[in-house]
Amino acid sequence: MDTYQQLKQQVFSLLQDTINFSKTHHWDNIIKRLEKAETRLSESKVFVVVCGEFKQGKSSLLNAFLNDNGLFPVDVDIATNLISTIIFGSSEQITVFLEGGKEKKQISRVEIPDYVTEQRNTDNARRADFLTIEAPYPQLKEGLVLVDTPGIGSLNTEHTALTCGFIHHGDIILFVSDAQSPLSNIELTFVKEKIIPHCQNVIFVVTKIDAVRNYEEIVENNLDKLSKILELPQENIAVIPVSSQAKIDYIESQDLEDLEDSNFEFLENTISNLITEQKGRILLLRALNELSQALIGMKGSIQIQLEACKQDNKQELGKLERQFQEAQQQRQQLLENNSKWSTRLIDGLQDIQMQIQGEFQQGFTQIRRRANQYLDDFRLLERPEEIQSLLEADIDGMVTVLSKELNDRAASLYTDLEALTELNFNSTGTSVLNFRKSEIVATDVQIEKAGWFELSLNAVKSAMFNMSAGSVVGGILGGVIGGVGGFFLGAGVGALPGAAAGAQWGTGLGTIAGIGKGLKDGLSQTKEKDKQEIRKIIIPFLEDSQLICSQTLNRAVKGLERSMRDELTDRIKQQKETLEHSLNSIKELSKFSQDKVAKIAEELQPRLQYINQLQQKVEHLMKQCSSS
Repeated sequence: MDTYQQLKQQVFSLLQDTINFSKTHHWDNIIKRLEKAETRLSESKVFVVVCGEFKQGKSSLLNAFLNDNGLFPVDVDIATNLISTIIFGSSEQITVFLEGGKEKKQISRVEIPDYVTEQRNTDNARRADFLTIEAPYPQLKEGLVLVDTPGIGSLNTEHTALTCGFIHHGDIILFVSDAQSPLSNIELTFVKEKIIPHCQNVIFVVTKIDAVRNYEEIVENNLDKLSKILELPQENIAVIPVSSQAKIDYIESQDLEDLEDSNFEFLENTISNLITEQKGRILLLRALNELSQALIGMKGSIQIQLEACKQDNKQELGKLERQFQEAQQQRQQLLENNSKWSTRLIDGLQDIQMQIQGEFQQGFTQIRRRANQYLDDFRLLERPEEIQSLLEADIDGMVTVLSKELNDRAASLYTDLEALTELNFNSTGTSVLNFRKSEIVATDVQIEKAGWFELSLNAVKSAMFNMSAGSVVGGILGGVIGGVGGFFLGAGVGALPGAAAGAQWGTGLGTIAGIGKGLKDGLSQTKEKDKQEIRKIIIPFLEDSQLICSQTLNRAVKGLERSMRDELTDRIKQQKETLEHSLNSIKELSKFSQDKVAKIAEELQPRLQYINQLQQKVEHLMKQCSSS
């Protein structure tokens, strides 16, 4: 099977071919939609979150993966204490965000340890929030984003909370342990409770296999433990042993034996295949769906013109013209403000909002109960500011679940609206114009119901609302630093309906993180570690957070309404343009002689053949993407 990158390039080529063809025939609305699809695909991101306990070799793993031994500090005593993201850029640029996102600073790579390590930035004395690295790494060129997280399972619960916040939104998780000991109960519990409920695409990486002789026994032990705790057969769990040192040796020596010993090629292929099977598949299907709609519209118009060329007299042409005028008027009515679908959209989202609001209230009841549990933990009372971090992680996790439910239900509503407006494909997937009575648009390919085409369309509809890191919570970095998440995650989301809600959730989480930072300072200075004094600080924070989340939910629904309305309106306009194009062609044909009409029909044939060729390529790629 082709990799995501290979399939992506083929889709880009098809998009460009179709755009060029559309330009020669002045399909302006189709050109705009295809250019948007091209931009969305080119800017799409796939998030790979690297996590695990302290000093398991995460930084070395990232250096080896990127073929850059000098990026992250890897001394044995070095401990990472900051979230770092690595994305593709034309040149190297390293930015550290400080003071809740109020300040950002450009630094050199030699300064990275001054901010991301516990040794040089103890207890985050520099008030750093996170680090972004843009660099021309070829591994990231197709939209892969690496997220390095602080260690888990330590006494520093703030680090664990930060890591959990990103795990909730990762497309793929690399859980790193080393070959010197099997997975601990703390690690296994973290995997079961903090990772699997939010992301099932987990690769368990065992590092430092060059440091021990019996690493195979550790791998088998890990597999056995994971199989039991996750209740999965071992063949369904990816445990990959690697040597970062061997990969670094290969970078320096170019000795293929070092590369083989590192086992990094297997890890890289596993990540690539998982991307293709999961998020990459959805991203490609959405672009292919846009292509399919465009080609269907253009093909239908040409077939209509050919049918008009066959009419023997002006009376038949007049009848055809009236049919298209009526269809065009129907599409115009769909664009009016009092249209049925517009009312159904508002009513449907209000119902969804009420359902989510009820679950939201229940969620905060659970969070309050957890707050009481934290306040009963004498270890946390010794460091009460960490209660704040745990509560923020709990809120973030609840928002993740609720935002997914909101988007799932919105996706179902969108499908209903497609049917109401007759925008949805028929069972053959060949005619978006819906002229069943006139039987003008012919069908070249018959596809069984519930076949690959219908499955791929359903996947695309769902993907419009749920694109994990990119759209469900478009600003999750706001949960870490307070509102600057759009800088990083905003790009590439595109105009997907789910992205509208995601951006609002991100802003809300950012606001909560902002008020939380001030409270942490107050909690850290409570002298007696008195439970009641701490409660007086925590309870107002929860009340404020609940109010912010409620307001955010309302804004998210409003954002969905605007986004869904725009999406449906654009599609109706595209149909209307197709009808107008066909109608104008019919009017022109009525002015010409039979010889001229025959010549026009002759010119239309190669255009139709070219569209057929493009459709075959689209169908072939759709089958490839749908077969995983």
